[in-house]
Amino acid sequence: MRVTRLLVLAAALGLGACGGSSGGTANRAVQRQAAQGKPPAPLAVARVRAIDPAAYRYDVTHGARIQRDSRTGVFSVVSTAPARPRAVVVAVHGHSGSAFSTYRLWQPYTSAHRLGLVVVEWQTSWVRPGKFLDAQGTYDTIARAVRRLGVGPGHVLLHGFSKGSKLAFPLTSLDRARRQRLFALTIAESGGIGLAPAHDRYLAGTRWWIYCAGSEQYPRIAGCGVMRRANAYLLANGARIERFLVDPPARHGGFLLDPKAVERALADFARVMPR
Repeated sequence: MRVTRLLVLAAALGLGACGGSSGGTANRAVQRQAAQGKPPAPLAVARVRAIDPAAYRYDVTHGARIQRDSRTGVFSVVSTAPARPRAVVVAVHGHSGSAFSTYRLWQPYTSAHRLGLVVVEWQTSWVRPGKFLDAQGTYDTIARAVRRLGVGPGHVLLHGFSKGSKLAFPLTSLDRARRQRLFALTIAESGGIGLAPAHDRYLAGTRWWIYCAGSEQYPRIAGCGVMRRANAYLLANGARIERFLVDPPARHGGFLLDPKAVERALADFARVMPR
């Protein structure tokens, strides 16, 4: 079982898990197409499926559907059971990972708790250093997917891993700036604050889970020192840290391989959700 989990994790991470560009180039292309009245070029499902074919087969077998976002051209992997969940986990993967791999790792947990699951495929190019949809486009994609599931404000758990963890900071800020308040809790796993501004008033009152791997392979960009600085940044901006979890034996991507940690996060999510 441990070997299988490690193989799944390796496929989910890919190469250069923490690197990559900010995604501005990809988003500018989408904006140009929108200005010209053209829909964005759809992201090829086959390209992403090839990263981890076994995860794709697992997801489809376990009821996942691929949901295209016509405004951004990207797609999400979305659960179908329950059809109208009371709450949903939204996950954003790391550099050169995939929505299919991340869905596979989350699915046993969300299924057991009768939660919905949305994993956004926000990487748009794998030619190094890679291109990504920006925070605004990713947030809009998330919001539309959550609305389709019928989930209301305060009933979303946002999980960002590695490069996705860096994205979690502007996503959570946008959620408050737009007064949507979808996210009850944000998990930042093994990824610092990136290019976040020094002061962000929209983070005040947001709730966070911080996770770092004690045996992190990329300590300078994703290690516990980086996550402690992220923790200090959030506190300085008025956010609330529900838990800072250091997992000494874990390596990059350890959170979803630790059932106790995931169950603890889901329990905290259930506690902070509005009744």
